[in-house]
Amino acid sequence: MTPNYARPEMARIWTTAFKYATVVAVELAVCEAYARRGLIPSDAMNRIRRHARVDDDRIPALEQRTRHELVAILTNLEERLGSDSRFLHMGLTSSDVLDTVLALQLRSAADLLIAAEVSLCDLLRCLASAQTVELQHGHPAQSDPRGLSRAATGWLDEAQRNVSRLRRARDIISVGKISGAVGNFAHVDPAIEVEVCSGLGLEPALAANQIIQRDRHAEYCVSLAISASSLERILRELPNFAATQRVDLAGAAFCSLFDSWTLGGGGGVSALAHVVRANALAALQNVALWHERDLSHSSVERLILPDSTMILDYLLDVTIHLLRTTMDSDTRA
Repeated sequence: MTPNYARPEMARIWTTAFKYATVVAVELAVCEAYARRGLIPSDAMNRIRRHARVDDDRIPALEQRTRHELVAILTNLEERLGSDSRFLHMGLTSSDVLDTVLALQLRSAADLLIAAEVSLCDLLRCLASAQTVELQHGHPAQSDPRGLSRAATGWLDEAQRNVSRLRRARDIISVGKISGAVGNFAHVDPAIEVEVCSGLGLEPALAANQIIQRDRHAEYCVSLAISASSLERILRELPNFAATQRVDLAGAAFCSLFDSWTLGGGGGVSALAHVVRANALAALQNVALWHERDLSHSSVERLILPDSTMILDYLLDVTIHLLRTTMDSDTRA
């Protein structure tokens, strides 16, 4: 994602540093579960807790050699832990860790998006209840049914549904997998999965193979796409209330709104919703894989999941900014 559309808090979730730290957190959670069963000696577990850190700058060099991101992370942990590293990753497959990490990333992203969407609803609620007038031949007259407050009522209704969709998306994606290769628990106790997922605030996958089923990620991405489309609607319609003689919000300075719109680049950024919708299609195409150990979804998700969450986060910020400018111009008028 180009830095122009990546806000810091959301972008941080998709940094390698955040991912590596989350991988370590998942591996430690599994070790803790084993240690509670006496499968890892207490002195070894204490050393693992103290020293299980990764060198973010070292991992890319290791990945060049191993050609596998998780193996590179585990190799770096082995360099730090020495012989205690034998207790890491016991009974697991790569997707146990990576899919669980991805669930934690997507849940964190959803938390930011839900908070922003709720803020948008609060703003639209104020805008929908505001008095609006329209200039006719230079004199105030009653606003027609297409006034800004009525438009905001429709936007609010839609935004509230988007809050519900995003909350469901957060729930549907908050699932972890600690079941080993092809998900058959051949080398890990199912109770370990329950315990680890519970500690991470996730639900264990009811049924998984090599990976967590991708209908969850598809639903998540479709929810993002619908929310982005709703924002595109607002960003396309909003300039209409500042482009002619109409003045909304009790005589607001529509020129201020129009300038804010133009300088803010709203007309251009609204087209970013197209990218989120296209990414949703890619997520839908990931649902059907060729084989239970097919990992072809992975490369696609490395692009579409960070991009879609960051774009929606950015669109929410732009929309909220422009709506606040609308209301601020009314206050100054």
